[in-house]
Amino acid sequence: MLTAVSQKEKVIDAIRSGAKQYITKPFSGEDLITKIIQAVGVDDVDEL
Repeated sequence: MLTAVSQKEKVIDAIRSGAKQYITKPFSGEDLITKIIQAVGVDDVDEL
C-alpha cells in the first residue's frame, strides 16, 4: 500500500486488512524499489 497517511493506527489497520507492504510519502525511489523487490520475493536483484 502506498499512501500519504502515516499515522500508526492507520498503518496497523492496513496490515490487519491484508496489506503486505506499507510505504508512506514522501519516499525515495530506492525505498519503493526495495518494497517491490520484497513483494515479488526476489532474493537477487540480478534476477529481475
